[in-house]
Amino acid sequence: MSEAIEKTTEKNYKFRDLTAEDIAPMAAILQKINIEEFKKCFNEEMIEKTVNVFVTKSKEEKEENTQDNTMTAAGIALFPSLLSVAQVIVTNVPKCEKDVFKFLSSVSGISVEEIRKMKLGAFLRLVVEFVKFVKEEGFSDFF
Repeated sequence: MSEAIEKTTEKNYKFRDLTAEDIAPMAAILQKINIEEFKKCFNEEMIEKTVNVFVTKSKEEKEENTQDNTMTAAGIALFPSLLSVAQVIVTNVPKCEKDVFKFLSSVSGISVEEIRKMKLGAFLRLVVEFVKFVKEEGFSDFF
C-alpha cells in the first residue's frame, strides 16, 4: 500500500485552503451531479406533511417530552424524498468521477492515481473529512 493511501486511512492528510481557482472545478462537479434534480425530490405535499409533523408534535411536546418521536416522524415523512436524492447522486456521480478525483487530489496533496486505488472506506472518509473541512474551516471564507 502506498504511503499516501496509508496516510489517508489514518487521517494524516491536510486540506489546503480553498481559493478562487476552486470555484470552477466545484461548479463543474455540482453541475454534473445535477443539483436541479434535487428540487424535484421535494414536492409540496411532502414538505407540508413534514411541517405538520413538527407543528402537531410540538404541541404534544409541551405536555410530554417526545422530541425523539418528532424527529423519527419527520424522518419517516422525508424518507421518500431522501431516497430520491440518493438516486440522483448515484445516477450522476459517474458523470463527474474524474472531476471529483482531480479536485480531491488538488486539495489534499494525494495523487489522482492514489485516490483511485483507495479502499472504499478510506475514500469515503476522505470525502466526509473534506466536507467537514469546508463546512468548519473554509466555507465562510470561500463564499
